[in-house]
Amino acid sequence: MTMNHKEIPLLAMTRKRTDVNQNITVIEETFSPLENQRILDIGCGRGDLLKALADRLAKPTGIDVNKQSLIEASRKCPQAELIRTGAGNMVFRDHGFDGTIILNTLHHIPEKEIQRGLQKALQVTKPGCPVLIIEPLNFGSFFKVFKPLDDETEVRRNALHELHDFIERGLGRLDDAFEYMTSVRVSSIEAIVNNAISVDPQRANRVEMVFEEMKELFQQHALKQQGHLILEQPKIAFVLTK
Repeated sequence: MTMNHKEIPLLAMTRKRTDVNQNITVIEETFSPLENQRILDIGCGRGDLLKALADRLAKPTGIDVNKQSLIEASRKCPQAELIRTGAGNMVFRDHGFDGTIILNTLHHIPEKEIQRGLQKALQVTKPGCPVLIIEPLNFGSFFKVFKPLDDETEVRRNALHELHDFIERGLGRLDDAFEYMTSVRVSSIEAIVNNAISVDPQRANRVEMVFEEMKELFQQHALKQQGHLILEQPKIAFVLTK
């Protein structure tokens, strides 16, 4: 079931944007100029965003609970400071960062820890500076292909409920909220599955049962654009400040 405005009031606060189609564009816009900015990446994974930030001359710090992901992140972005911790348990000095990013990660934080993680994110970010949250929505061709392996509708919905409650309680100020569509460049269904397992190793137990279904969906929905295979993934972005 697609998440709707009635069951998640936070969605009614968003505007539609067609002028952006990449996460990095939203990030550049939110934190401009990135040069020399200390940016915290919560749930940094294997370091793709850390490298993109470093390439733009920011000073990135990444946290993640996955040890192997941090090892790979250190190879991809050796100049980044990396710490193995969860959002709710991170220890940094107050107001030490010029901005914080939670990209595709809020719904991976245990539900009971989401609001504590948001509080921590605002606490370690300078007053008035943004905490940018970007979450995938549960429609679009990428979601359709991914769904047999792990239908994240419920955890994504719950994460947005927790964010809404956090804002309603006055713990953070919502400065902006908008939806946009991204195009995800993919090489194969195998690459999608391998990446999904690297994020959550427990998914490996289900792959054999659903792989053929995912492969068929991939063949149905992947589009060729300029020599590349593309799947669409809608995103929703929230800018919080303290």
